[in-house]
Amino acid sequence: MAEKKNDTQGLSIKELKNLLRNNGVDYSLCLERSELVSKINESNAVTRLKQPQNPYTEWQKHPNYETGAKIFIGFHNWFREAARNIVATVPKLATSPADTSANIARQFSQLNGSLHHHHSIEDHHFFPKLEQKYGVSLKGLSDDHTRMTNLEREIKTLLAEGQKGEADITLGPKLIEFCDFMTDHLRREELIVVPHILKFKSEAEFFS
Repeated sequence: MAEKKNDTQGLSIKELKNLLRNNGVDYSLCLERSELVSKINESNAVTRLKQPQNPYTEWQKHPNYETGAKIFIGFHNWFREAARNIVATVPKLATSPADTSANIARQFSQLNGSLHHHHSIEDHHFFPKLEQKYGVSLKGLSDDHTRMTNLEREIKTLLAEGQKGEADITLGPKLIEFCDFMTDHLRREELIVVPHILKFKSEAEFFS
């Protein structure tokens, strides 16, 4: 199959897989490059990747925006704000490691408690519903949740040491890595999921 010029042409196999994964498309049965390209063309992944950099204005104009998308994005915006607050506190680790670690530990615990609840609903209820209803694979997003959980464990260990006045030099960068990855994940998740949420005609359908 001929590749569409300026779309998949020139992309490595790794880049093709990343494109599919970031758009929530399962490529586990693809063995050849041509199969990856076909999967991209079938799933319209390239088109979705080329969405406007800020589609939120268009989403807000949609007649179904209030029925679920606004709520979904609202949760995400709270997570973003919590991450910004944590990142803003990181520089204080250099001068006051114990107190700052304790402060960040409280913020981080609150953020991750909410994230765990949010991810549990997505992984065990919401994503399966979307996959069944619209035929989209959201495994890549669930894999992101697992990565965040693993990073969280590392950070909790580092924060515990930091509260003893023994802040590891990797704590700050690890916190920033977590917050950056989470923020990127939220953006990708919205680009993939919100167009489907906009198909819901009522809050009852969104929460069912």
